[in-house]
Amino acid sequence: MSDSLPEQDSEAPEELVTALRDLSGNRLFVPPSVDEAVLVQARRRLQAVARRKSRIVTLAPWMAAAASFVLVAWLAQLLIRSWTAAPPIIAREDIDRNGHVDILDALTLARQIEMGSALNLDINGDGIVDRRDIDAVAAKAVKLEKGHGA
Repeated sequence: MSDSLPEQDSEAPEELVTALRDLSGNRLFVPPSVDEAVLVQARRRLQAVARRKSRIVTLAPWMAAAASFVLVAWLAQLLIRSWTAAPPIIAREDIDRNGHVDILDALTLARQIEMGSALNLDINGDGIVDRRDIDAVAAKAVKLEKGHGA
């Protein structure tokens, strides 16, 4: 400990700073047996801490490997599911391909017929894309499944 303590950098109470200054000039006698006992206990404590740290250090690669394995297995499962999953079945009346037939599909077909861009959208199978195809889409959109009616 140095003989001078800078007061402006000190965060300790003034009484403590003064007491420490007074101690710095006085040497305390510590018997060698007490000194040795303190050192033995300190070494034991430090060795125990070092053993715990070394266990953690040796476990870390195994834990990282296990986490990597789990991640790879999860990703593989996702890929396999995506490869083997059947593509969603989309009704031919689902003009906008959003997964369900609704009145917006009939309106979209009507606009496409108006613009002349509905050449391959013969919904009713009569070979002509016209108002009857729009009616078929609208009928499918408002059709209730059995058991859902009034």
